[in-house]
Amino acid sequence: MKKIVRYFNWELKNEFVACAYFAVILLMYCIIKLILGTKNIDILVVFEMFITIYALSTLQKLILDDEKEYSEKTFILRAAFISVLSVIVTAVVSILGEWFKGMPLWAAITIYVVLIISYLTVWIILKLGKKYDTQKLNEQLANFKKNNKSE
Repeated sequence: MKKIVRYFNWELKNEFVACAYFAVILLMYCIIKLILGTKNIDILVVFEMFITIYALSTLQKLILDDEKEYSEKTFILRAAFISVLSVIVTAVVSILGEWFKGMPLWAAITIYVVLIISYLTVWIILKLGKKYDTQKLNEQLANFKKNNKSE
């Protein structure tokens, strides 16, 4: 039972990250379409975007698990690798799926740049989150020691 709960917890975190990336890419895609004067988007493109982002998010969680501790160098290498891989995979899928068919080159470039910014934001948040969690645990430990000394 414990393994099932742990898996679902892992999956929920993965879905949260995937949905955040998907919301960013879909929002930017829709904004670009509106700028270009189109109010409709292809549902197949939306489906391809979601499947691609979900797969990449799962891969991200496997390559750079936020539950594990990594050295600074390892963290940067893994984060850079998954970010570059994600942009390459997204670019290939978008070309094969013709996400930007009939659109200017800047549309695709804008999506890729925003995706990179999203990845960097996640890595920064993960690093800061671990830093603040560690500080909080250290403070709690210090308070615990302080309270137990006085007894």
